[in-house]
Amino acid sequence: MNSEGGPGSLDELLKTLDFLHTPSFLLSVDTSGTFRFSGLNKELESRTGLQSADLAGLTPHEALPPRMADTVEANYARCRDTCEAYSYEELLDLPYGQTW
Repeated sequence: MNSEGGPGSLDELLKTLDFLHTPSFLLSVDTSGTFRFSGLNKELESRTGLQSADLAGLTPHEALPPRMADTVEANYARCRDTCEAYSYEELLDLPYGQTW
């Protein structure tokens, strides 16, 4: 992925996600299976208090409390392993309070 701001860049992808007006984020997965946050769209930032710049490059365990990180990693892994859209609900404690 190009990070320079051109076509296919992270900035371009996040701008596209902003048009959805649905809380969305991007993850990268390296060859060892480690998840890293790449960015959050504006809707997710405004609803949660999380900031894309603060999370970019961090693993869930670097960014979230242990129990929450375990939960989100298990859900991300399920999606990765099936290569299909995966819908689930989770209760998270975020800067703006608990949210589903």
